[in-house]
Amino acid sequence: MPNFKLELTKILKSKKMVVVLLLCVLLPTFLLYWNQTNSDRYGVNLFSKMNSVHIEILNTRTAYRERMKEVELTPEEIDFHMTPFNEMLEEVEVFNQMRGYQYRYEIPEQIVAFYQSYQDYAEHRAIHANGRQFFYIHEPYVLG
Repeated sequence: MPNFKLELTKILKSKKMVVVLLLCVLLPTFLLYWNQTNSDRYGVNLFSKMNSVHIEILNTRTAYRERMKEVELTPEEIDFHMTPFNEMLEEVEVFNQMRGYQYRYEIPEQIVAFYQSYQDYAEHRAIHANGRQFFYIHEPYVLG
């Protein structure tokens, strides 16, 4: 025990060691604080970007239906072509309902589900698009 006290007093008398110890304590504290405060900001940015995607999809959906009516598709054809689009829209609406801390682990899964429904829609349009149909959805977004 006396040796421990001796070493402790040596360390505390050295100004360099005190500065190093303070840095060792302050640096992880600062990083923890930074990550905690920015985690909310990342969530807010994600929801705002997905909200703008949702609005664009709603606007495109209206234009898409009008275009299909202009080229005189039957209601059955319109429903056939709108089914994957509506599934994609539903995934975005489910995501928009996930605001809150209790859903923090389900949000990445919902982003993956939205991406999958977007891919399904794109594949459906690539297979079934012809000159009478409207192919353009909206510009791609990078979430991040």
